[in-house]
Amino acid sequence: MKVSKKLEYALRALIFMASREHEKIFLIKNIAALNGIPKKFLELILLELKNAGILSSKRGVSGGYRFFIPPSQISVLDVYRAIEGEVEPTECIRKGDANCESAVEPEWCAIRALMEEVKVRLEDQMKKWSIKKMADFEREARSKSAESMMFQI
Repeated sequence: MKVSKKLEYALRALIFMASREHEKIFLIKNIAALNGIPKKFLELILLELKNAGILSSKRGVSGGYRFFIPPSQISVLDVYRAIEGEVEPTECIRKGDANCESAVEPEWCAIRALMEEVKVRLEDQMKKWSIKKMADFEREARSKSAESMMFQI
């Protein structure tokens, strides 16, 4: 599975927001600038996350984006589905049995069976990681990295 830039940017923006939850509302230009995400692309991504019910927005001078659901309740799978759609590693899973172009009957197809198992396991792993867990992971990793760089004279 290859992670698209769109999904990567969506996760990066949400992790950024979750790590600064005290700010409550976030401007697109700040998220974009501090994370190296093209602003116009981020606008589209945040709109998709809003349409999926993950974020909400407020217009006006004090406007911006904020979490509609707490980051601890947003799984990576939720974000994946909002940005990419369902996890469908092969065409036959995407199109369904009736549209399978394999020479093998769908119920006998070893490739399909494997990909269905991959789909289930991938979804299970993405359900285990919340946006908050990802933000906490990065915060802890950054802290450990800073500690290892400290030395005494």
